Amino acid sequence: MVSDIHMPWLGRNLSVYNSTDPSLVGRSGLVVDETKNTISILENQNKVTFAKAAIEFLLDDSNSVINGADYLVRSENRVHRKEA
Repeated sequence: MVSDIHMPWLGRNLSVYNSTDPSLVGRSGLVVDETKNTISILENQNKVTFAKAAIEFLLDDSNSVINGADYLVRSENRVHRKEA
């Protein structure tokens, strides 16, 4: 089974699980953009951009928490990256 790390995140539901900014915890929406340092979601018809380094999140209600700081790479590089 391929982990969420190696799958595209665009079009998936993201929910902020933990953050250095407590006001971000619980925010969720559809992933619409990803860069090396940020991830953007569509939340209530508004595009919201988060710094990956500041959040831990879940995708599609999975129970695997992803630490954004561990994936400060472009999505095309992340998808092909091998885990140690």
